[in-house]
Amino acid sequence: MCRKLFLLLSFVVVLGLANPSLGWISAQINFTGGDPCGAPYYWDVASNWDTGKVPVDGNSVYINQTGKTCLIEDGIAAMCGGHADQWGMSLFVAGGGSGNVDGTLDVTGGSLTVTSNSMGCGFTVGCEGVINISGGTINIPGGSYHCGYSWNGHGVTNMTGGALNINTDLNIQTTATDPTYPNHNGQFYLNGGTVQVAAGTLNIGDHEDTVLDIGGGTLILPGDKVSLIDGFIATEDIVPYGGSMRAEIKRDYNVTNASKTTVWAEWKDLAKAWNPKPKHGAVEQSILTTLAWTPGDYAPATNGHYVYLGTADDALVLQPGQPQTPNTYDPGQLEYDTTYYWRIDEVNTGGGVNQGDVWMFSVKDHDVVDDFESYGTNAELKAVWTDGWWAEDSGSLVNLSTFPVHGDDSTQSMEYAYDNDGSLYDPDYGWYYPPMFSEAYMDLVSTGNTDLTRADATTLVIWFRGQSDNDVEPMYAGLEGSYAQVDYPGSNDIRIPMWQEWNINLSEFAGVDASDVDKLYIGFGTRGGAGSAGGSGVVYFDDIRIYPQRCLNLDEVDLTGDLNGDCVVDWKDMAETAEQWLDSGISTTP
Repeated sequence: MCRKLFLLLSFVVVLGLANPSLGWISAQINFTGGDPCGAPYYWDVASNWDTGKVPVDGNSVYINQTGKTCLIEDGIAAMCGGHADQWGMSLFVAGGGSGNVDGTLDVTGGSLTVTSNSMGCGFTVGCEGVINISGGTINIPGGSYHCGYSWNGHGVTNMTGGALNINTDLNIQTTATDPTYPNHNGQFYLNGGTVQVAAGTLNIGDHEDTVLDIGGGTLILPGDKVSLIDGFIATEDIVPYGGSMRAEIKRDYNVTNASKTTVWAEWKDLAKAWNPKPKHGAVEQSILTTLAWTPGDYAPATNGHYVYLGTADDALVLQPGQPQTPNTYDPGQLEYDTTYYWRIDEVNTGGGVNQGDVWMFSVKDHDVVDDFESYGTNAELKAVWTDGWWAEDSGSLVNLSTFPVHGDDSTQSMEYAYDNDGSLYDPDYGWYYPPMFSEAYMDLVSTGNTDLTRADATTLVIWFRGQSDNDVEPMYAGLEGSYAQVDYPGSNDIRIPMWQEWNINLSEFAGVDASDVDKLYIGFGTRGGAGSAGGSGVVYFDDIRIYPQRCLNLDEVDLTGDLNGDCVVDWKDMAETAEQWLDSGISTTP
């Protein structure tokens, strides 16, 4: 009965359009979901719109009704456009119009034509706009499609079928994040159907949640956009099948579609090993890295894996003890500053072998003693670092800090307060009187750091940062098997508010076997507290590392011919030149 009534009302609307004397149509129309018959709320039912009229060319449309979905299905030819709001939009789902609320548009069949300007979803603060496309056709012949526009709006497009034809651009998160609106983002799930851009391009925003997730659908772009797509793949702005490592994004230019770039997703060979750890392309890995992977679907539970490893992708070496049962492999101690390639070949149920993909990772030029990133709480830090405040045997107090930190990838450091006047006040326990020095130590046994010479390391490096109002006190580092310490050569440096690198040759810790140490000490003042009362201050520590022999060149000597990085230009560099004289990129000095 409701659909019959709708047809009659539609006839009256058409008469009104034909005869201006019967009424004027407002340029902007808001979806209300006012159909007395209730859901589903069809686009072409006049009572679902605040004007009592179905949108036509000449209207801009806002769909803002939480809990009510506007529906376009087979037999409905929806239309809007010819008028735009101040943002150039002729159709917006969630945002503007009748209020800052969520909105949903479902297109299961039929057609929607935005005759001019653009359409989109997700606008204004806290609003989520959802467009579900499972059939039918959406045509935007004069504008762009926006999924997540601005002002902290959240746009979602779920496409499982149908066609979306865009003239200008496909924008997923239209505007960049900024301090005022840091949370607007968009997700476009292309799990079916076809998106075709006629004259523009693909833009993907910078929010960490913004993504184009391609499953069973296809994206077609004009011209050669292969490098653009590859860039988005590299930054994981485009992912296959929810980011599955068992799938990959495929793209071609002028192959599937003439003079166009076609993008889709495919599942990889399920017989292959996958999910490598370290991740393919990972950098800054430890010399003690263990390889791990997820087995292919058909690998047997026993002796199902062959492990290959090497420093060249075309010269991988089968490792000892193959085939093996575990899906992990410990290659032993790796070399600093070296790139490794590895592959897992899986035994299949028929007895053959499925050759795997070649993965790559690089080992950093140092190993970590403590970068303070593993501690989730202050208590976890203090389980490894013991200060004088806790032991009441010196004036030191250490705490976890999030500022300042050393390096772009660092998020935490250690704040070290020293007080060498011989008296400290604890609000819980009152005054106590420690010796007039400050010292804290790291337990190297519990952290597996007892061998500081691993992989031929020769140097201990400690990064520290002072404060301009610090009192000057001598700083030292100590190692304990049998104890020895090294004094920092410039005490005034603890007053410099910038990160500084302290390099200590392990041989300077006289009498200590650096391959078997229990504790690493950092202190201020004269150890033991002998002498007069001292001062106080705060120093931050981060990135305590060990390095193999390396060239620091602190005196800035010309070392153009130093090919092996040992700070000396000698016969060893000539030998390296002779060994690699046919390789490109080798420069020599006469």
